Amino acid sequence: MHNAAGPARVFQVGEAMQLRIKLRKNAPLTDLTVGFLMRDRLGNDGLKAAHAAMVRTLHTECAGVWSALRLDQSYGWRFLIAHLRA
Repeated sequence: MHNAAGPARVFQVGEAMQLRIKLRKNAPLTDLTVGFLMRDRLGNDGLKAAHAAMVRTLHTECAGVWSALRLDQSYGWRFLIAHLRA
């Protein structure tokens, strides 16, 4: 994987990247599928824990009544559903 500076293993959110895959076949292929996996530094368990922590924080802030979340809590209002779904 490469970014603007050359080979890289870590990328920032929104950063352009290029994935190069070199293959050598040892036998005739009738069908080929190539895939790759991208994950964040937290991994699945860490990401779920981060979402849960944000939900707990917002839940505490509004004393368990979501409609009582302060209007100036723009992050909470904007991303609450995403954190609850995760």
